[in-house]
Amino acid sequence: MHRFPTMKSKKLLAILMRKPLSYFIVRSVGSHKTLSSTHYRTIHFSFHESRELSGSEVRDVIVNQVGLNIEFARRVIK
Repeated sequence: MHRFPTMKSKKLLAILMRKPLSYFIVRSVGSHKTLSSTHYRTIHFSFHESRELSGSEVRDVIVNQVGLNIEFARRVIK
């Protein structure tokens, strides 16, 4: 089974913004942020700093929204 760790929204946002994904915020309205990257698709991220994201929510963002495969996604979040 491909389980992903739980983490705070703040940590996931930091992972998205560091290399190799290199996302940056292009728009922010309230808790909703639009993130863009030169190499990956644009994503919409609902950011609540103190909220703990479940492993399935982390996987949804990294694998389904960004478009990474499971193995590369695991390397990116470590």
